[in-house]
Amino acid sequence: MSGEIKKIHQLFINGEGQFIRFNNGFFGLSTPLLFTTSQLLKSFSPLLDADNPSFDVALKEFVCSFLNEAPITAQPISHNIFGVGPFSTLTLGQAGARNPLKGHETDFLLEIRSLRRAVSSWLDCGNRPELLAITEWSDSLVTGDIMDNAAAFFIRERVLQAPGYPCFDNGGLIRVHETDEILPLAWAEVWHALEYGIRLRICPYCQTVFRVPSNNPRKESCLSPACKKAQETNRLGGLENQREYWRNNKKKKGGKVGRPRKTN
Repeated sequence: MSGEIKKIHQLFINGEGQFIRFNNGFFGLSTPLLFTTSQLLKSFSPLLDADNPSFDVALKEFVCSFLNEAPITAQPISHNIFGVGPFSTLTLGQAGARNPLKGHETDFLLEIRSLRRAVSSWLDCGNRPELLAITEWSDSLVTGDIMDNAAAFFIRERVLQAPGYPCFDNGGLIRVHETDEILPLAWAEVWHALEYGIRLRICPYCQTVFRVPSNNPRKESCLSPACKKAQETNRLGGLENQREYWRNNKKKKGGKVGRPRKTN
């Protein structure tokens, strides 16, 4: 049978990290846990609260987040490495039909919102949905905690699209998921973290998903330079308060800012 070769992506994952192989092995990346989930949230979360979301801009940002990590030989390729769309959306039945903003992008953003809920509620706070075996979207799921119910629906349907199988590497056991789309890989990452009790958190400043260290469970952000700066500004009550703090600090130190020099 002739036709376009189906693009297959693979996720190799264990408790320490993961490796993602794209487009039938065209290129691969060693990444932290929940890398796919993290890039989806970073790129598309701003659309959730936007009045006029620019889906194309967010999509370009998402694709670049992978290509920037790819080998130089893979740089010229476009978003078609992720398959047609590159995202397909699940049919949400009547719940989707009642939404005045119809269309695949609306359903897609509901899934992104559900993915964010799964990380923040299930993986960070340790909550669990009551309906983890949802088989179809219906009016009954609109009652109660709709976002937990939606996330439970999506994780079941998406993981079914990327079933896992065991693989041994250097004597260690790795789970492998294969799919021709990206979203199932993200939900497979969430499933793995749920199964092994791995605590993760979404950085409130850049939406990166980071692992919460056991010796610092109150770690607030990913602590990248930009987020560390934003966290400090927030701690001091805003930019003006931060400037006032540094002005006062400078006056107290006689015009010098910084730690005092150690004396012998």
